[in-house]
Amino acid sequence: MWSTHDGGSHAFSSLSPTGASVIPAAAVFTFAAALLPVCLFAPSYELWHKEPVSSLVSFLPLFMKNSAALYALALAPLRLEGAECHSALRDAIVQVFATYGQSCHQAFLYGLFMGVWSATMNPRAAEIKLFMQVYMFTEDLYLPALLQQCLDPHAPASVSPGTAQMLDLEALKLSPGFRRLNVYSNPAGFSAAWSFLWDCVLGIVARTAKKVSVATCLAPLTFEVFERQGDDETVAAFFSRFTLAHAGVTAALAVAGKSDRLPHIDTYLEMIWKKINRRLLVAVKAMMRPGGSLSHVDLRYVTFQRTALANGLVTTSIQDILVEASRTLDHDLGDIDVALSAAPKPPKVTQTPTVPAVPPAVPADAAAAAAASCCCCRCRPCCPTAARCRRCLGQVRKRQERVSHDPS
Repeated sequence: MWSTHDGGSHAFSSLSPTGASVIPAAAVFTFAAALLPVCLFAPSYELWHKEPVSSLVSFLPLFMKNSAALYALALAPLRLEGAECHSALRDAIVQVFATYGQSCHQAFLYGLFMGVWSATMNPRAAEIKLFMQVYMFTEDLYLPALLQQCLDPHAPASVSPGTAQMLDLEALKLSPGFRRLNVYSNPAGFSAAWSFLWDCVLGIVARTAKKVSVATCLAPLTFEVFERQGDDETVAAFFSRFTLAHAGVTAALAVAGKSDRLPHIDTYLEMIWKKINRRLLVAVKAMMRPGGSLSHVDLRYVTFQRTALANGLVTTSIQDILVEASRTLDHDLGDIDVALSAAPKPPKVTQTPTVPAVPPAVPADAAAAAAASCCCCRCRPCCPTAARCRRCLGQVRKRQERVSHDPS
């Protein structure tokens, strides 16, 4: 039954007025991806979420559906330029190979990226489709020149004798590229052929005519961009963030061909001191005073990494200093803080001023006793004199004086 299988040649020839089996030039990659059967290159995904998968062509829509986050990550580089594009490519490659690298062959994952990129409407997708056609009809002798052309951002569009609007399917199956990528016709070299194809397509995606400046490459480690240490961020997390940023700067300068402009890592010490949490700096200063655990440290010999100098001295790592200081801040000093805090003051008591007691006046006769009664306030006549108000007492004295001068 399979001996008479023509792979679709008759189906395409039926559509051609000349009877030749022709396919659109944009469909070249689809036929190249058919050379990667799932049963050989990704056997764990022959049945993916209860859906059968036979080749990379049928794997692509399921990848878009079941791994939407990775699919978006793989598409991201097409919308970027320069260093940002390279950074996005690294992130996508790391995530995809970390997820599928143990269960899928590398050639299968290379084809996965190419299929994702060529299926978009991005201008670089058109370049990939045209390149696939050129690659298929390029002889082995001219492959190094083809790779250099893919890496050159100012190279003209690829052309070859096989470049056309429609391609003969039989000619495509007999082309040098089809032979190189076929695991059955080239079992020893097909993996290297897919790796070379990956290098070329990656060069097309990553290349840009936009000139990348050194300032753009160094931007992630500038004082304005690099963020301060958070209140809950450990010293190890801070330096991990710095190391990743430094690695990104190194890669960006390498892509721009400006690796010689990479500053020495010790030149960032001043920025690190300023970006460290203030509590840590106070602790470091206290520990470097005489008698402190860091009193032996000379700031002139503090470097990013511990290094042995030519004169026999060994520098001190800034990370070791900050880790030592962070340990003192990690101690639970709650009980000590409570003991050192000021004792609560007793509540302030306000005393009400008392009226000095006035000795009661003994009236001389009944008239004096009647005069001693209070008539200016609510004091009862029978209450003690000492309990009367000052106004009442003053009026009592005046009445007593009038009684003494006027006996009638």
